[in-house]
Amino acid sequence: MELETFLSHLKKVKGNGGQYTALCPAHDDQNASLCISSGTDGRILVKCQAGCRTENIVAAMGLAMNDLFPPKPEKKRVAAEYLYTDADGKTLFKKIRYDPKGFSQARPDGHGGWKFDLKGVAPVLYNLPEVLRAVRDGEPVFVVEGEKDVETLRQHKKTATCNTHGAGKGKWLRSYSDCLKNASVIIIEDHDSVGKEFSQEIAGKLAGVAGSVKLIDLSKIWADIPEHADITDYLERGGSFEQFTARVEDTPEYEPPAPSRYDDRFKGTCYRIKDHLFFREYEKNGETTEQYLGNFFIVAEAETVRDNGIERDRVFQLKAVCEGREMSSEYIAAKDFGSMNFIPQTWGMSLRPAVGQNTMAYYRDSIGAQALQVKQEYIYTHTGWREMNGKWAFLHAAGAIGAKDVRVELDGRLSRYCLVECGDQHAAQMLALQVLKLAPKEIVYPLVGLAFLSPLNEFLRRAGMEPSFVLYLLGITGAMKSTLAALLLSFFGNFDNKSLPSSFKDTVNSLEKQGFLLKDVLTVIDDYHPTSSRQEAMKMQGTAQAVARMYGDRTGRGRMNADGTLRGSYVPRGNAIITGEDLPDIGQSGTARNIVVEIKKGDINEAILSNLQSKSEQLSSCMAEYIKWLIPQTENLPGELKEQFIELRSQARKNSSHGRIGESIAHLQIGMLMFLQFLCETGCIDEESMRNVAADVWQVLLELAERQNKRLELDRPTTMFLSALSELLATDQAHVLDIGNDSENHSVGFIGYRDNDYLYLYAETAYKSVAEFYSRQGRNFPVGKNTLFKNLILEGVVLPDHVKNKSVRQKKINGRNHSFLWVHRAAVDISQEA
Repeated sequence: MELETFLSHLKKVKGNGGQYTALCPAHDDQNASLCISSGTDGRILVKCQAGCRTENIVAAMGLAMNDLFPPKPEKKRVAAEYLYTDADGKTLFKKIRYDPKGFSQARPDGHGGWKFDLKGVAPVLYNLPEVLRAVRDGEPVFVVEGEKDVETLRQHKKTATCNTHGAGKGKWLRSYSDCLKNASVIIIEDHDSVGKEFSQEIAGKLAGVAGSVKLIDLSKIWADIPEHADITDYLERGGSFEQFTARVEDTPEYEPPAPSRYDDRFKGTCYRIKDHLFFREYEKNGETTEQYLGNFFIVAEAETVRDNGIERDRVFQLKAVCEGREMSSEYIAAKDFGSMNFIPQTWGMSLRPAVGQNTMAYYRDSIGAQALQVKQEYIYTHTGWREMNGKWAFLHAAGAIGAKDVRVELDGRLSRYCLVECGDQHAAQMLALQVLKLAPKEIVYPLVGLAFLSPLNEFLRRAGMEPSFVLYLLGITGAMKSTLAALLLSFFGNFDNKSLPSSFKDTVNSLEKQGFLLKDVLTVIDDYHPTSSRQEAMKMQGTAQAVARMYGDRTGRGRMNADGTLRGSYVPRGNAIITGEDLPDIGQSGTARNIVVEIKKGDINEAILSNLQSKSEQLSSCMAEYIKWLIPQTENLPGELKEQFIELRSQARKNSSHGRIGESIAHLQIGMLMFLQFLCETGCIDEESMRNVAADVWQVLLELAERQNKRLELDRPTTMFLSALSELLATDQAHVLDIGNDSENHSVGFIGYRDNDYLYLYAETAYKSVAEFYSRQGRNFPVGKNTLFKNLILEGVVLPDHVKNKSVRQKKINGRNHSFLWVHRAAVDISQEA
């Protein structure tokens, strides 16, 4: 059976060029899931995407399997020969029509015979000399599908022509159109889909070339016209030529269809949109052939690079158009582009590419072919300083300070980091000064210092002096910790106590990523609180430890690409405030990474607070102006800040500050000094006021450091050990016996002996008792026994065996030698009578 006959048994047939789709008759098909094509041997190939068997499909059509095979060739006889000539009437080649219907072509061999190929022969229009004469004389030229129709019209004294290779996509050549320049052309359609499509193609190519074009649909004068009928069939079956002529007269001139918004999308490429389907054109044997690719095409709308500071992720904004229906516009990562698997995942199964090995490769190429029509976007996804074209600019959600036409996208709550510039800068800066009166100096000085330190992080980082601490705002419920933190955050955007960037409900991963994206600004991690749930308490404690390490060490967890190569870590690049009702048990090293600022109920002046909150946008305007003030100084800032930091750190250490604490208050002082210098240079305060406030700030910070030192002392493992040991002995949870008095039983809690100078403790037992003491409180003792004993020796609390280089040494008690941990009795808070 012929393919066209086979297709006539199906419903909703679409496609051409040998590739078709239709409704599968073997199941209740709503999506045209049957694919039909011709094999190289002429067999009809069918495949149902729903999985129906070929036998069932053929049976449902009322056909047999042998109908899929081409009919056996019959012996053909020559029915007619048509000579193609050049403009002067010289024979170029001939076309031979056979019965049963078939064609072949041959050219003169130069020896009076024929060679059955057209090698070296350029195709021309049939009946070319008459066509050229008619064009010259202003007579109409009829264009039909075959030579038989041309001869039919010639019998009626009409000039007609056809192309060499019959109907089909791309078979009407430009040279044919050139011959019909300024002519009145009348195209007669064959009554089938191929004929109508070819006639439309000819009309489209002649539009703007020929003087006029008309398309004649024979069904308008032949009511029961059969499939594939042409002008010859019409006249042979009694059709009136006069009626046909009248129809030609009444037919309006052809007008090209209004261009679709996507018609030019693939102009200059090999891809075409036709009846909402997608095709690829290619040359084969000198002719333009088309390949059906699918019932959709993809429009490339934008190519975007998203830059977070270490990664530049390329993203394509793509939209699918399926059978004329525009679907959603989606962002597709460049890394997912190669496989094209995103098509069904993004738009669903209604998008049906043709079956074929290279179909997806052509779709991928069709997207790339639109590159010159696609807008290019570069988007930053973090805040803070970036160097652009040799100049520094500060990124925030609304763009950049110091650069124009910069696009920044911050996700979710981070989009609140927006530096709004108001008109009255003096008023904004005077309002910022009011923050210093909002609460006691020991509260507001560190907070304001941290806020104005944050935009300096980039330059301190370049100097190797980046801040390495978290400011911990500690206070009971109702002390307005979150409200105060939100007000400080208002220097960087639109925040209140309900819209803080993060809390202890967030995962460590999200806090790490957020700390990385919030570069050179301040963030708040809200609400470390007591809980009756041990699991929740451990989670919050782990989060607090992780945050202290992140900001205290400026490290992020290592990450790896799929290919095993290392990716950049998300290292925090801004500064952080934690609000909490309690201090987490994160050990001495963790505590050293926190600067604790305590706030009590009533510390905040609520009248000043209300005024500041009502004008909070002026605080971000002040920060924007501060950043503008920094820009001319950026080249010198690393060196100047380093020198200033080293001097302040040295002063702090002279006041017995722990190394980390001294560095932290030096950083806070730098933030306050830069803030005060900014206010002085903009005329808000005079130099004397600046010096007086700076000195006051430094004194407050030194006192803050002293309080922090005391907290560190309490978190020292040796202090924890001796404190717990004292409490265990004082509360009879543990006991020791006097040397020489062994009358008492060694009951539960017995850990050793004593005399006037030492406690002689069984080392393992004493360590275990202390560790269990802290465990009952939900705390971990921070070090192992060997490290503990070593530190006790270094602090002079334990007398070791120097000869044997051991923490324990021998002591004869009640006539027997034992190994004991010799603890100086004066180091343990226990009375002689205990």
